[in-house]
Amino acid sequence: MGMHQMLGPIGGGASDYVIERSLRFNPADSANLTRTFSSGNRRTFTLSYWIKECGKGLSPSNNPHILWSGPDVNTRGGIVHRGTGSDANELYIFNQAGGTTNCQVWTNSLHRDFGAWKHIIWAIDTTQSTATYRVRVYINGVEETLNFATTPAQNLELQINVNQEHRIGRGTPDDYGNYYLAETHFIDGQQLTPTSFGEYDDDNNWIPKRFTGTYGTNGFFLNFEDATNTTTIAEDSSGNSNDFTANNFSVTAGKTNDSLLDSPSNGSQSDTGAGGEVSGNWAVWNPVSSRGFDNTSSLKNGNLDVQNTTTTYDNLVATFGMPSNTGSYYWEFEVTDNSGNFHIGVAKTSANLDGSVFVGGVAGTWGFGNSGYRWSEGTFATGGAGFATNGMIVSIVFNSNTGVMSLYRNGTLDVSITGITDDAIYMPAVYTRSSGGASFNFGQRPFQQSGAVPSGAKLLCSALLSAPTIAEGSQYFDAKLWTGNSSNNRTISGYNFSPDLVYIKRRSANYGGIMMDTVRGLNNGHAGTLYTNSTAAEDTGSTSSILSFNSDGFNLGTDGGINYSGSTYVGWSWDAGSSTSTNYDGSINSQVRVNQSSGFSITAYTGNGSSSGSTVGHGLGAVPDLLIIKSRGTSYSWIVWHNSFTAKQLLYLNHNYAIQNNKDDHFNNTLPTNQVFSLRESPAVNSNGTNFICYAFSMIPGYSATGTYTGNGNNNRGPFIYLGFRPAFLMVKSYTHAENWVIYDSIRGPINPINNVLRPNTDNQETSTDERKIDFLSNGFNIRGTDGNVNASSKSYFYVAFAEHPFKTARAR
Repeated sequence: MGMHQMLGPIGGGASDYVIERSLRFNPADSANLTRTFSSGNRRTFTLSYWIKECGKGLSPSNNPHILWSGPDVNTRGGIVHRGTGSDANELYIFNQAGGTTNCQVWTNSLHRDFGAWKHIIWAIDTTQSTATYRVRVYINGVEETLNFATTPAQNLELQINVNQEHRIGRGTPDDYGNYYLAETHFIDGQQLTPTSFGEYDDDNNWIPKRFTGTYGTNGFFLNFEDATNTTTIAEDSSGNSNDFTANNFSVTAGKTNDSLLDSPSNGSQSDTGAGGEVSGNWAVWNPVSSRGFDNTSSLKNGNLDVQNTTTTYDNLVATFGMPSNTGSYYWEFEVTDNSGNFHIGVAKTSANLDGSVFVGGVAGTWGFGNSGYRWSEGTFATGGAGFATNGMIVSIVFNSNTGVMSLYRNGTLDVSITGITDDAIYMPAVYTRSSGGASFNFGQRPFQQSGAVPSGAKLLCSALLSAPTIAEGSQYFDAKLWTGNSSNNRTISGYNFSPDLVYIKRRSANYGGIMMDTVRGLNNGHAGTLYTNSTAAEDTGSTSSILSFNSDGFNLGTDGGINYSGSTYVGWSWDAGSSTSTNYDGSINSQVRVNQSSGFSITAYTGNGSSSGSTVGHGLGAVPDLLIIKSRGTSYSWIVWHNSFTAKQLLYLNHNYAIQNNKDDHFNNTLPTNQVFSLRESPAVNSNGTNFICYAFSMIPGYSATGTYTGNGNNNRGPFIYLGFRPAFLMVKSYTHAENWVIYDSIRGPINPINNVLRPNTDNQETSTDERKIDFLSNGFNIRGTDGNVNASSKSYFYVAFAEHPFKTARAR
């Protein structure tokens, strides 16, 4: 059907090396690989692999093992992705001899990003004189910080690479892996670095490259590409003939097939819509999106099979979103348990069921979702024949242009539901109650319903996503850290553009956040400063300001807000284009610096105090989703308007107040357009003769996103928000309650969870608390704490986020 124009590797430039397939490890099948090693180098070796994790295993202690040696429980060792207890989701190397633990090292980062692939290297050399060099871990090319609970002694011989059985995907006791594994190298006798296995492409994406080194005696390379049978699937491709035995895997066509095209590489094949043709990161069900009381929907077979095992409810969304006006999407499932209340549909990314639509199973009913996390069955209406027969193949087509979801039973149209017209990102969704189950296929294997995919429909795979307009977020938003030294004209550099808006916050001591920009520019050698926690007018002579804007950064003065000796700082910056010009679109002429590609403009204007209303041109060429306005000449609050608000609603950036209603004296009760925003006489936005500054943002898919969600007050199980990218910056504010604004970013929080926040509305220094912890993920973010700033029950929040990389190319954290 010729649906897709394929791209090459995951990003531009660099290697054209493509990983084609992966092997799925399902703990319910007791799937694992085994091989008895000969004697090798037990002090020095490297293990490199690509992994897409699926969550906890189903074995007794739920600790999925990557490589394990030693059936004796007192003499054993291995590399583990921990699944239980206080150390759940850590990566961990462990070794015991005669019941004595002599090596315990784990990552400080937690790993619970199930939406994409990541590359992990364990580089071991216990001969190193420096203790922290004996175990080194790299994730996506970056070295991890480690917790050396039990540091291996110099020259310690580990149980890995000893003359005994080794297992991939199974430990002792019988802990089975729950993941997709690809491109697995074991190097006997060398401690290697990431450049042996990967590289960065032109867009700064970490991608695989062909390994050209030597493997040593026990070295092996498993690429899992030959799926002829279960013998060939585990063959060694290193040239050493160190083949593994595949236990309890299937390569038979159908839902049990464990050889899939789910891969860290975006392949270049042409897809015809039959499924099972394109290598790439494919959609699966997302465990962190579960909203059941106890995650009651058991996920297995690589997060493709859903089975509710209790009488409580649960709902899940997939790892991919379907933005509005991007065409039709297709997926299918086979009914495996028709005994319960099982519903399939689409859900908005607002982290609850608002605006969702589901089609019922046995009941043969359908309906639109209501408020809250639990589906209200009373809202169902009659329609469709349901999914009453095990083995039935149900096809789903969702048209994001027309808002129509159609379901086909065994190729025959069952029901079409109209009216899904919200301009939101919808995701495939499942709602289950009182058992019920199905096996899903998004296209990572051939579809069972032959010919069901409509011409032009899309499949949910990274290789088939549209090329992002912004391939690397740091080309338009970037952040840097520094420690002050009180030297005048201090240079801060390394930004990927010439900064136009700079927001600096002192981290290690109390100080208000300072905003400066190139449109207001310099006055007597200093940038005009505005403090986000203050109503104060612009300070044009402060030494706590930028002295010059440079091609890749700026120079600083000496004051405590930006450069006090020994204090730490963060500087967030945005690119607003290359020049400032006069904009005549509104009734008030404005000075505008704009970057339409990134959806950001800086607008300076002088108010006219009109009581009948005025307009100001913003230059975006698109309707703004976020406006931030501050009076420069008078003492008045910062005004924030968001696209979920009416023209009479706003927030104050410098206060923790909830949403302010009936503020028609600010925006003249008129929503912004693609050319102007409207104003009425007000000291906050339009007093006669007063200068104002406005920062306007329109969201760019894959680079920026804004929206709302409702908290659930659930510790470690808060809302998951799909963004369509891996975030670099996130700002959150409750608009229904008096709560502080909070900012997270990936430069201060490079590993999950992130719990260090800064508050724009206060002068407080950076604080860290588990109640505000959050995970940045390849496709969005997941709230993990219960603090009122981010996740109090029934409180609603709005957010704005900017990207590291779009989901098409993002790696899991």
